[in-house]
Amino acid sequence: MITETIIQQIIDKVIQDFISKSEYIPSQQKNKSIGIISSQVLDILIGNCRSTRLGPRPLPSTLKIIGEKLKLKIKSELPINIPICFGCKKTWKLCQPGVDIAEYFTILQLLKLNRRIQDIYSPGINFTLYLGDSWYEYIYNENIGIKEYHNGLEKLINLHSDLELKLISMYSFHKKYSTLYDRCDQNLELLRDYWNESSNINEKDWQYLKSYKNLLAVGWVGILPNLMRIHYLKKMDRYLPTASKSKRVVAVLKYFSYGLMLSQNDLIKRQKINDCTLEISLMSPPPGIPMELRGDRLYLRSLPPEISSRGAPCWPVMGILKLDEYGSAYPSILSPRDWNQNNTIFIDKFDYSFDQKYDFKITIPIYKTLA
Repeated sequence: MITETIIQQIIDKVIQDFISKSEYIPSQQKNKSIGIISSQVLDILIGNCRSTRLGPRPLPSTLKIIGEKLKLKIKSELPINIPICFGCKKTWKLCQPGVDIAEYFTILQLLKLNRRIQDIYSPGINFTLYLGDSWYEYIYNENIGIKEYHNGLEKLINLHSDLELKLISMYSFHKKYSTLYDRCDQNLELLRDYWNESSNINEKDWQYLKSYKNLLAVGWVGILPNLMRIHYLKKMDRYLPTASKSKRVVAVLKYFSYGLMLSQNDLIKRQKINDCTLEISLMSPPPGIPMELRGDRLYLRSLPPEISSRGAPCWPVMGILKLDEYGSAYPSILSPRDWNQNNTIFIDKFDYSFDQKYDFKITIPIYKTLA
């Protein structure tokens, strides 16, 4: 029988084993050229598709741009600045409010990446996570669970004082600039015109549309091809299952109108090299995305392979302890797709204690995989 003590020990061991693989040993980078250091750092950031990277290796042109930015930071012996757009709540209705073990392993994934970089370049990485709370509320007109999630992330980050990671709520943008939602609505109308005008003509002709040129004039890039449209509409099928197709289309357009507003005002500081060395996304690039929309972004796994072999970020999945058909137990995730396959059953749940010093616990559900 698996007791709470055994479960605590199982998770503790997985965490300690993961952290021990990323112990930081100060490097001797003074003996290396800036070019060599930047090349080694870039190799770590790119990683491989089994443990770090989502999707194929970036194009040489993308790597060249990122490499040049790295050289400037290394020459000045400054930390590498990396912004990441992050979730703001658990988006699957079966998840409990706040963070779970999936968020913690995402923090550990960033910690491990930073320590590997520090082994080559001691200033390491300064991460900034931008929580998409106001973005989410703009799309869905709902903010339940956002506060609990933010508070939980702060507590998880505090467990590792050696990780330079700053949380910024996108609500703070609107407190500073009162007209941002108005700009989103303006973008929404331009996107709606483009979506409607392009729906009944050949995709290769979209770039010539007046509505598309109107979008380009306010900072938009890329034609938003059919593959991307289908992808995001399917997402809205999951998030808005009872909504009409027209409402799901509006939700997709709100997603892009808010993202365009962020770019128009450079609120995530992507455009200034002192603020952003490179940008990381923890979500896979959608199918059909034009290179103009991808920019110089790297796509990395939110969760390590010890927890999940898939590329899903932590916020739409549930962090669990999984019991397999042989009786072995290990931390894992449960996704809506897993749930729909009807091959897992809920067994129990328990409170996991991270560190007595912080008196912080999270609830971890236990599921069993059916044979």
